[in-house]
Amino acid sequence: MKFPLLFLLISPILLFGADEKIAEDPGFMVFRDRCMACHLQTGMGIREMNAPSIAGLPRWYVSDQLRKFRRDQRGFHKEDDSGHLMQMNAEALDERSIAFVGRHIENLNANLSRNTLENLPEDSGQKLYTKNCESCHGGAAEGNRSLRIPPLTFQQD
Repeated sequence: MKFPLLFLLISPILLFGADEKIAEDPGFMVFRDRCMACHLQTGMGIREMNAPSIAGLPRWYVSDQLRKFRRDQRGFHKEDDSGHLMQMNAEALDERSIAFVGRHIENLNANLSRNTLENLPEDSGQKLYTKNCESCHGGAAEGNRSLRIPPLTFQQD
């Protein structure tokens, strides 16, 4: 009985490497405990669970969204199962945890193979983006922090 308990205690170290710096990072610990099951260790998400890629999103945006889930401004629709799950996870976080996990997510390597404006053929929506989205989200879909407009780069199509 002692072996399984010992394995449970050291399994996070085995799974994520023995790098003590990462294991002691409070942002990583919050991410591991609250986010990783749906967004994966890489932050790339599980599309089938409606868990989007969050890797590389700016800290301010992650923090804003977590607060919106806590305030019942997101995830409240009765048919939004993934939103309800996000609400439960966000409600368990205090402001300090939100700041730490936001920093951790911002530092995750964004998947550069996701759709970016440079990768879009001219007829695939780039004209629509320029017409309907660019004025807010920017010419390179980088977003605008001062207006609280999120970046669209590195996101699923």
